[in-house]
Amino acid sequence: MIGRLFLFLFITLGVCYAEDKFPVNIESDSVKYFGKEQYSIFNGNVKASYKDTKIFSDTMKVIFDSKKEIDKILCTGNVKMSKEGMYSLSREAEIQVKENILILRGDAKVWQGENYLEGNEVIVYNNDDRVVVNKSEKGRVKVMFFPDNKTEGSIGGNKDKEPKKDIQKKNSSK
Repeated sequence: MIGRLFLFLFITLGVCYAEDKFPVNIESDSVKYFGKEQYSIFNGNVKASYKDTKIFSDTMKVIFDSKKEIDKILCTGNVKMSKEGMYSLSREAEIQVKENILILRGDAKVWQGENYLEGNEVIVYNNDDRVVVNKSEKGRVKVMFFPDNKTEGSIGGNKDKEPKKDIQKKNSSK
């Protein structure tokens, strides 16, 4: 049974990313597959990776469509994600695979280089190159943006500049 589950997961995860032929690795303390309902739940210390993307959470639910392809991935509890110089923290994350949308919920924080944004909910529309940040009832949206920052992992990607020293100089001259 478990062997068929892993074969099924690797086949379906592979279908979503077939053009790249990279493996998807998921580790957890336990996994349950519900074939009739078309989803799997990974519980306890979940670690998932695909190419340069890494996801960590307490629980991950992978939902399949009628063609047995991944439709959504729902992560809950201590969600950490990293990809191409970006890093995020939140309580929950929803990945809408086909629409290429990422939704971070619950005290969401995102870093890219030294740039930073924070809100109750962050929605990333990858196909449209658009981000929406929503505040909570008690808090406001926070953004820290360095327009001249050319560090690796930020827009421009010039790793030769050392912005932390520049920031220290600016702060010490006040």
